[in-house]
Amino acid sequence: MLNDERLTEEVLTELLYIAMCVPEHLVNPFIALSEIIANDLDIDAIQRSQEYAQYRHEQLNYIQK
Repeated sequence: MLNDERLTEEVLTELLYIAMCVPEHLVNPFIALSEIIANDLDIDAIQRSQEYAQYRHEQLNYIQK
């Protein structure tokens, strides 16, 4: 079972990734939720989430080409 911090980090990753994939008018709500979740994490966890969400988004774009 995941600990609370790890689960929070994974939720942040998913929210950031979704924010990169949704139509523009939905980005701000996902960013707002991400910011709330990020308040419970240290800077390293936030950075890992951002990097992994970006990596996944790049992979999605690569596959779609």
